[in-house]
Amino acid sequence: MELETLSVLEASNRLRDSAEFELYELIAKQPEMLDRVVAKQIAEIEREIAELTKETERLGAEIEELRAWRQKSSVKFASGLRLLRTEF
Repeated sequence: MELETLSVLEASNRLRDSAEFELYELIAKQPEMLDRVVAKQIAEIEREIAELTKETERLGAEIEELRAWRQKSSVKFASGLRLLRTEF
C-alpha cells in the first residue's frame, strides 16, 4: 500500500511539474488565455510551414539541377563510348 501511495505521489508531482499542467492552471484561472495560446501556436505553425515550403522549393530546384547535370553527363559519357568503339 505504501509503494502504491508513493507511486501516486510521484506521478502527481511529475504532472504538476509539466508544461501541460502549467497551461491547464493558467487557463483555469484565465479562460481567455486559451485563445492567446492557440493564436500563438497557430502563428508558430504557419511560420514553420512557410520555412518548410521555402526549403521544399529550394530542394526541388536542386534536384532538377542534379537531374540536368546527370543527363548531360550521361550524354557526354555515351558519346565518349561511341568514339572509343569507333577507334578500336
